[in-house]
Amino acid sequence: MGIFTTEITLANVGDISAARNGFISEANIRAVTLDAIPDTGAWTLIINEVVRQRLGLAVVKTVTSSLVDGSAAQYGLTEPVEVPTAIRGYT
Repeated sequence: MGIFTTEITLANVGDISAARNGFISEANIRAVTLDAIPDTGAWTLIINEVVRQRLGLAVVKTVTSSLVDGSAAQYGLTEPVEVPTAIRGYT
């Protein structure tokens, strides 16, 4: 059994809203297409710092989480990101 990946596009929700309201053009919506490892049981999305910066997402707070091995890790919770089916013509 190997690792399964799929290509997804992530977009800055604030940019989508700004485009929808006419403050920026759709061409200025910050989005990143990348290969991801899907987890059907996950309720959060984990992105790395490079992707966070490319999307222009601010870290809104730092949270601590317990890991499987019992240790704790801190990570930044960002502004919303969306996985739209299409960026251009998004309504």
